[in-house]
Amino acid sequence: QFIESISKLKKLRELTICSDKVTKLGLRVIAEKTGIEKLTILSNTLTRQDIGVLLATERFDNLELEFRGGKLTYAREKETDR
Repeated sequence: QFIESISKLKKLRELTICSDKVTKLGLRVIAEKTGIEKLTILSNTLTRQDIGVLLATERFDNLELEFRGGKLTYAREKETDR
């Protein structure tokens, strides 16, 4: 599977996927087995429940998700030195 092969790219930090073939299992691989920090996914087949695994991963600095019935944008604020 394409997403399994992505998990082997240890230096990959940014990924954009535009596909209706993304699965819940694929999202779990992205969340648990990659170093991706900025992720954009556009998919009409994913649901709010499917993206839960991504939201539970605190590693992402930036998420942009468009899925069936919704859209979510998240950007972690950069820590500032005081």
